[in-house]
Amino acid sequence: MKIMKLKKTIGVLLLMLMVSCQSIDKNALEQQVRSDINEQFSKEASAYGISYTIKSFHLTHVSGNEYLGALNTVEDGEEFVYQVYVTYDGSSYFWQIVD
Repeated sequence: MKIMKLKKTIGVLLLMLMVSCQSIDKNALEQQVRSDINEQFSKEASAYGISYTIKSFHLTHVSGNEYLGALNTVEDGEEFVYQVYVTYDGSSYFWQIVD
């Protein structure tokens, strides 16, 4: 009986370890999403001939694999704030600007 309980305990610990190894630090996710947004916005700004910079970008964990972000930009001298929705499944992420 003790061996079965020990096997279950070890199994649970290994599962927890595997799940924790697949997760990403919120700050790392924030940096990756910011980089992707910057790349996309820079292409669009270049196509329209406008200047563009990201002032700040911060993510807040909502629940499960969902995050909400606040993106502050300066575009041709005007400041803008965008809300960004991010989902992260442990290995990849998806972001979109929320209208």
